Amino acid sequence: MISAMGYGVALSAEAKIALAKAAKTLQTSTCSGEGPFLPEERAAAGKYVLQIVRWAWGARTPEQIASADMLEVQTGQGADTGPVRIEASEFQGRAQELSGLTPGAAAIGLPAPPGISKPGDWPGFVKTLRQKARGVPLALKLMATGNLEEDLEAALKLGFDVLVIDGAQGGSHASSSIKQDDFGLPTLVALMRAQRFLTRQQARDKVSLIIAGGFFTPGECLKALALGADAIYMASVPLFSLPHRQLDKVIPWEPPTTLVFYDSLSKNKLNIEQAATSVVNAISALVLEMEEAMRALGKTSLKELNPDDLVALDALTAEITGVKRAW
Repeated sequence: MISAMGYGVALSAEAKIALAKAAKTLQTSTCSGEGPFLPEERAAAGKYVLQIVRWAWGARTPEQIASADMLEVQTGQGADTGPVRIEASEFQGRAQELSGLTPGAAAIGLPAPPGISKPGDWPGFVKTLRQKARGVPLALKLMATGNLEEDLEAALKLGFDVLVIDGAQGGSHASSSIKQDDFGLPTLVALMRAQRFLTRQQARDKVSLIIAGGFFTPGECLKALALGADAIYMASVPLFSLPHRQLDKVIPWEPPTTLVFYDSLSKNKLNIEQAATSVVNAISALVLEMEEAMRALGKTSLKELNPDDLVALDALTAEITGVKRAW
C-alpha cells in the first residue's frame, strides 16, 4: 500500500496525483496523508485511504469522508508525535485555501484530531466517525512506543478494524532530528510486540495489522508478512520513484526532491503520467521478486508464509522474533 504523504504539508499536487494514478494501476491503495483533501487525488485513485488528522482541517467534511474506502485516524507516526508547526511561508497557495486557514496563518498540528481534548472524548469520537463512515473500515495509526500494548488495548476497546503500526524507521518531512533519531520502537520490535499482544488478546482474526516504517526491499516485505503483518505501507520507494527519468529537469543545480515537494518552484516540471509509470514499474518489480521468492520456497500463496520459513543470523533477532537461530 502507498503510505501517507500529505498534500501541501509535504508533497505537491502533481506528486500526489501521480501516486494515486500508480496505486490505481497497481490495484492497491493510496493514503491522503495529513494534508488538506485534494479532490484531484481522490479522482485519480482507486482505493483511497483518508486520514483523520491532527490539524485544524482534520475532522474532514462529510463529502470527503463519504469518498473514502477506509478512514485512518492518525495519532502519530514513525518519526513524529505531538504538536507540529509549519510556517505560512511554506504553505502558501492552494493548499492553504483548501485547509481553510487564513492567509499568513501557520499550520499548527494538535496532539490529537479535532474534537479530542481528553481520553474520555475517544468513545464518542469513534462512534460519530463510524456513523459518518457508513460501513468502511476504521483504522488507527500509531507511533510505536514503549507503551504500545496500552495503545493497542485502547484501540481494541474502541473497536477499530485496522491497526497501523509505524516503526521508528518511518520518516516525516516536518519532524525534528531528535524525534527522527531517538523516538519510537524499531519496526521489527513494534511488529512482534503488536502481533504477540493481539494473539494473547485473541483479537488477531478480528483486526487487520498494517506495518510501516523502513521497508525498501522485497525480502523485507516478505519477512514482515511471514511474521504476522497483513499488509505493508511503503512511502520512500514510491517517493523516490516519482522523479525517475526526470532528474535532468533539476540536477545538478537543485536536488531531485524539488520535483515533488509542495514548497518548490520546480514542482510543475514533474510529468504526472511519467511519474506514475515510474512508480508502477518500481512496485511491480518489487512484487515480481516477491513472487520469485515464493516459488523458491515452494509456496503458492502469501497466506502460507509463517515464521518457520525464517532463520535468525544473530541471537538478538532470534529473541525478538522467536524464529530459530541459523546455527
